[in-house]
Amino acid sequence: MLLIFTDLDGTLLNSDDYGYDGAIRAIADLQQQQIPIIPVSSKTRAEVEVLSTEIGLTDSFIVENGSAIFIPPHQDYLFSEEMKRAGKYYFRQRGCETFRSQIRLQCLK
Repeated sequence: MLLIFTDLDGTLLNSDDYGYDGAIRAIADLQQQQIPIIPVSSKTRAEVEVLSTEIGLTDSFIVENGSAIFIPPHQDYLFSEEMKRAGKYYFRQRGCETFRSQIRLQCLK
């Protein structure tokens, strides 16, 4: 099975205005061939969910530089035993959450 992993900023989203018009045709072609497009980003879950909805992506995504992986139920072939349920996704947390990092950094000041 072929999977497409892509960064967002400057890759799927252009680096001038973070628009995605230039990628719409390629996205549609890949979706027609049922090839999953999986964004991998430093962005948070909330940011990627908004962008995915706008662009029309419905596949898994990886956020915060690999700290968490979110997989929708229709991609159950990507599940692993360590995954937990988080709303409409299954997820695996690989690092700490952003807000926990921010709290820890504030304590160091």
